[in-house]
Amino acid sequence: MKKIIRALAVFASVSLFCVFAEDAISLLSNGSFEAEDGGVPMAWKGYSADNPAKVDSEHPESCAKSMKVVLKKAGGEGYGSITQDIPITKENSKMILSGELKSTKKGMCFLQIKLKKGKQELKRLTSGESDVQWGNAKIEFSTETADKVSVLCRFKQTDEFLNESAWFANLKLIEQK
Repeated sequence: MKKIIRALAVFASVSLFCVFAEDAISLLSNGSFEAEDGGVPMAWKGYSADNPAKVDSEHPESCAKSMKVVLKKAGGEGYGSITQDIPITKENSKMILSGELKSTKKGMCFLQIKLKKGKQELKRLTSGESDVQWGNAKIEFSTETADKVSVLCRFKQTDEFLNESAWFANLKLIEQK
C-alpha cells in the first residue's frame, strides 16, 4: 500500500512539474527585452523617433531588463503601442498574457491583446493600468477563431503624459494545456 501511495505521489509531482514546465514556454520573442540592437528591443515594432522604445536597466525583481517608452511628443487622444504578432494554428486555444508594468504617472500604460482573422480585428482585451511601482498585468483569453494574436504594450499619448515614462517587463504569452 505504501508503495502505491509513494508511486502516486511521485506521478503527481512529475505531472505538475511537466504542466508548469510546459506553461513556462512563452510564445513571445524577446519578452524579457534581453536582445537589443543599439538599445532598441528586437522582435518588437511600432516605436518611433518621437516616442522611442529602449531597453532599460530599470526592472522588477523577476527579470534583468525592461522596455522603456518616454512620451516626447503628444499624439492627441490616442494610444501609442509597441507590438508583436503571434500566428495561431489552433482555434479556441486558452492563453494567458502576463507581464509587469510601471510608469512615472499612474495609469499611463497597459497591455492589450487584439485577436485577428486575416486583416479583420475580432476582439480587444485589456489589462489593468500601470502604477508608479512595479505591478503585475494579466489577460486570460481564448483565441476563438483568430489566426493571429497581436500583443500590444500600450501607452497614453495625451498632453498630460508628455515627458512621462512607461516600462514593460517580463512579458510572457503562454498557451494553457
